[in-house]
Amino acid sequence: MEFELITNTDNTMRAALCFVLKDDLEAIGLKVNLNLISFHELAGTLFGSEYQAAVVGLTGGLEPHDLSNIYKTKGSLHFWHYSAADEPYEYEKRIDELFGLGVTTCDNDEAFEYYREFQLLFAKEDLGLIFTVRPAFTYAYYDYVGNAAVANAIASPSGGNGLGWDLVWLRNGR
Repeated sequence: MEFELITNTDNTMRAALCFVLKDDLEAIGLKVNLNLISFHELAGTLFGSEYQAAVVGLTGGLEPHDLSNIYKTKGSLHFWHYSAADEPYEYEKRIDELFGLGVTTCDNDEAFEYYREFQLLFAKEDLGLIFTVRPAFTYAYYDYVGNAAVANAIASPSGGNGLGWDLVWLRNGR
């Protein structure tokens, strides 16, 4: 198997990651043609859906709905499947529905379940995005304050309540 991997040349950390990915993938028999391009060219390539694989950085926050622009079928950053806006798969319709339900409830436990279902569904049905890195944080919290029972100690440095993006926590936690 052979494919092209692109990223922007002006981001040295991303470029370095691509060299590591290239070496690791070639060690298992894949041929990776690494192409470092300008950010402007990268954005045009992504939005034009003219690529095979890309390393990019997407930002968000503690609230999962902050990334709805990426995961919802009509989101402008749903760049791996823009045609989903017009012809979504059934699981994509459910993801759109889950984001709508998650953002309209005031019950954190209910929202957690909607976003949990979204994450599991996305991981099972879609390889549009593969997460390669994630920052590691170390911090402390007090169990007598009351946040220890609901805090996801690996979700964020600010002590997010577990609504964040962590499939390992979802699998082993609730």
